[in-house]
Amino acid sequence: MYMGNICSTKSVSEPLLKLDDLKQITIETIGDCFICDKKNVIGNQTCSVIEDYKIFICNECRNIKN
Repeated sequence: MYMGNICSTKSVSEPLLKLDDLKQITIETIGDCFICDKKNVIGNQTCSVIEDYKIFICNECRNIKN
């Protein structure tokens, strides 16, 4: 008599994040706006995964509609 899980095959699960599809990461933080030069404001910083490039845009500039 066997006790416990006796499954002979392991299930393979897909990763939640595929690194091939990842090009940039955006986080909400405090910084100096790239567009309007306001200092210490809340906004979003976008970091490129492919290149060494970061840009911070405040919430006011981000919400400007054309």
